[in-house]
Amino acid sequence: MKLYGQKEVEISMIDSTIDVLPINTDLALDHLGVGPLPLSLLVFPKELGEETALALQKGVKPPSNCNPRFIGLIAKGQVDEAIQELRNLESEPWVKYDLSVLTGESPLDTGQTYQQELLILSELASFTLGKTDTLSPQIFEAMKREQVPALRALCGFSLLALSSESNDLALRLDVLNELNELITEPLTPLSALIQRTVLTYHRDLKLTPKDAVAGYREALSVLEKTDLSQDVGSIYLELASVFHELGATNPGYIQEAVRSYQCATKYFSKETEPEIFGSIQIDLAVCFLAMPMSGASDTLRYAVAISSLREASKIFQKDSYPPQWLTTQLNLANALVYAPSSHVVENLIEAVSIYSELVKSIDIGHNPMGYAHVMFNWGNALSHLGDFKEARSRLHEARRVFEEFQSYDDVKAVRDLLDEIERHTMREVADGAIRTDTDG
Repeated sequence: MKLYGQKEVEISMIDSTIDVLPINTDLALDHLGVGPLPLSLLVFPKELGEETALALQKGVKPPSNCNPRFIGLIAKGQVDEAIQELRNLESEPWVKYDLSVLTGESPLDTGQTYQQELLILSELASFTLGKTDTLSPQIFEAMKREQVPALRALCGFSLLALSSESNDLALRLDVLNELNELITEPLTPLSALIQRTVLTYHRDLKLTPKDAVAGYREALSVLEKTDLSQDVGSIYLELASVFHELGATNPGYIQEAVRSYQCATKYFSKETEPEIFGSIQIDLAVCFLAMPMSGASDTLRYAVAISSLREASKIFQKDSYPPQWLTTQLNLANALVYAPSSHVVENLIEAVSIYSELVKSIDIGHNPMGYAHVMFNWGNALSHLGDFKEARSRLHEARRVFEEFQSYDDVKAVRDLLDEIERHTMREVADGAIRTDTDG
């Protein structure tokens, strides 16, 4: 059967030999979806740890000596010890489910009786942890009818991920509307996370960037009081992206983007999240380079941008991160060409070396425009060094590709630079003639 008219799915999590119990409210469920994995997927009876359940629901990291003990062990990162603690408990359905999350064991045994929540959660966990890439219709129904808001939200988060993978806009809008109904006022940690998730798709919802900014800031006002540091950092990144977009038409927003990226670096370090940290460094550099020059002190921004790109270069190596390496190196070379510095020649020589390496790494058959832009920038750097012969060679090659693909703005840029080289050459010839006459 087809789900939502997009993707063939199988209802594999519910076997006909498994009995289903009605909704059970004895399990702690209100914290689901709040906090990092795997804590945001685990359950336990309320009687084993009501205070722990409340702390998780508030986005607060539980103490290591909390009840049930396995939750405190996971909060400390001692997953193996938590697994052993669970194995020491009676093998109730919720224990088997938690073990399946932590170990990958099968969550269900035929012939046993399970609560509806565990059937839903086992499927959500399999999808979230990458064990399956499908969701059955029961997840969509649970999102609409489940009594526990946190479980409804968790269903919605998974369905949103599925909609992105299958490019199903109709499903996405249905899910966003359902999640929007779960946003309470005043915001709780859960509803703040839901609001943040909904705002990620603000373009699909036809919300303006300014509406998204206001919503993100409202969510931040709640989540910054919790221990959900990863979520806070992610919101700052999303805010920065929106400000960066606004900066295309209003440069004043670029400074807001910089502030948001800088706040994000407090939550994503080079040691724990190197890829995210490196990407932030690239985005920061792009923002600094996009700011208009208005004073002598602004030249420091080039130095900061170059420093950020060198930091990103330590993470994005050519062999391990080819696309990010290319982006980082191209931005670094471009920044070096125009950086106000007392080491202009050294910067230009380094830029020329980088362009030379980049051209070797670009397949002109697959990325002709990227190749042509590097050739143009390479020729520009060579012209700044006064190597006009080599500069012309690179620029003519760039123009050939631009003309082939009818990129006329780029063709004009090449011609303008070639004209400038010719004028400079003619001035040099004229100056040489004048000096010869004078000497004679």
